[in-house]
Parts: sequence; C-alpha cells; structure tokens
Amino acid sequence: MNSTTTTTARGRIALTALALGALVAGGAAVTTGTANAAPAGAISVDGNWEPGSAHARLKLAPDADVGPVPGGLAGSDVPAIAPDGTEIRGLQSDPWSGLAHRRGDNQAMRSTGGVQAQGGSYVDILANGARLRASVPSGRVLAYGYRNSTAFVGCKIPQGPYTWGWMSLYTSGGWRSGWMRSDLWEVEQSTGPGGGGTGYVPWC
Repeated sequence: MNSTTTTTARGRIALTALALGALVAGGAAVTTGTANAAPAGAISVDGNWEPGSAHARLKLAPDADVGPVPGGLAGSDVPAIAPDGTEIRGLQSDPWSGLAHRRGDNQAMRSTGGVQAQGGSYVDILANGARLRASVPSGRVLAYGYRNSTAFVGCKIPQGPYTWGWMSLYTSGGWRSGWMRSDLWEVEQSTGPGGGGTGYVPWC
C-alpha cells in the first residue's frame, strides 16, 4: 500500500466518524426536544381550553360533577337528603330553610319556635355548570351552579377523596338545597339572618 492509498483510507474513516457523530447528536437533540415539549392542552374544570398549562396537563378527563347531565335535571319531586336525614323537595323562598337541617339543628329549631337562628357561609362557585346533587356522592343532579351564582353552605362532610358542602343555591325560581363538591366553591364570608361570622364551614 502506498502513501496515497493510506491517506485516502484515513480520510474516509474520518468522514464516516464525523457523519456518525452528527447522527448521534441529531438524535439526542430530537429526543430532548420531545421530552421537554409541552402538551397541546386540555379542557379545564370550567370547560376552558388551557394550552400547555400545568392545570391542563392534570385535567385530561371530563369532570363527573361539572357540566350538563344527559336527560336533564331531576324534577322538583326528587328530594335532597339533608345532613339530618330530612327530605327537602322543590324550591324554598330563602336559603336558611334548607341550611337549618344540619345534624343537631332540629332541637334548636324546636326550642326557638321554628326561628332559624343559624346561618351559613356565602360562597363563590368556581366552575360553570357545577352540579348540585340530591345526595353524596352520586345522587341525582338538581341544579347547576355558575360563576355568578349566589349560594350559601351550611356545613360539610367527607366522602371519598373530597368533602361536600350542604348548600342552598339560588336558581331562577328560588333556592334549591343540595350537595356540591367542595373544590367547586370557596368561602367568601360567613353570614346569616343576623350577619357577621368568620367564613368557617363546620362539619355537619
């Protein structure tokens, strides 16, 4: 083998090594870019599209307690089951009638001649279409709450991974009592017929 042949062979080896190095580097770049790419987006709890956000990455499945119910809402003959076991049907003229039926409240009601002395916490609804249920956790849906809805919560109970609030929700026809998951509302202030309060929602 002469010197010219040796030089040519070495040149080919060098070019091959450079080509392989470029392929490896390119593959690493593609892999890294794919791993760091943000997801295209997802539907959030209130039905809004949130591309690439942390909330969107976590909120990939439809929420069982937000949005329209196939077949529509339950009728006024379907009762909400209050914390004390009372069945409350239809609409009330004020929020306090429904909130009165917390555990242990009936005796207080009788001793005061039916005067509702206890109030509830004014809450903001956090999701459009938040479902108000007749019972926890999968009772019939009685009404929907929206971000501009007026609602009061009297007490709460634990059920599975969530807590649920016993609520009076204002609808177009009047106040409807029922249960709503606590991550779908937040306390604005505690109030009642007498006003005042701290914003604390007690356990039922």
